[in-house]
Amino acid sequence: MQDLEGDMLRAVAALSGAVDFLHRYDRLQAALRIEAGASPSALTTTAEDGLAAAHRVLDTLRSPNGRPVRTEPFIPAQRTSRDRLGDPGE
Repeated sequence: MQDLEGDMLRAVAALSGAVDFLHRYDRLQAALRIEAGASPSALTTTAEDGLAAAHRVLDTLRSPNGRPVRTEPFIPAQRTSRDRLGDPGE
């Protein structure tokens, strides 16, 4: 179980870094297009969902008696409206 928990910790760290990078990338893309209120790309939204899922798995691994325990503050993924899913080339 400890190996699985360590793997999940590494997965969460990697996904956190990826989400941070994608947020910076989205801000730079919006600045280049002069769209201050642009929504995150579909890739960013998917990465945020993956990070949230990894946190849930890690919480379940760490929970006593199979009951989920929050180990870090939950930050909900930003949602993108259906008509605004980013550039087709992303």
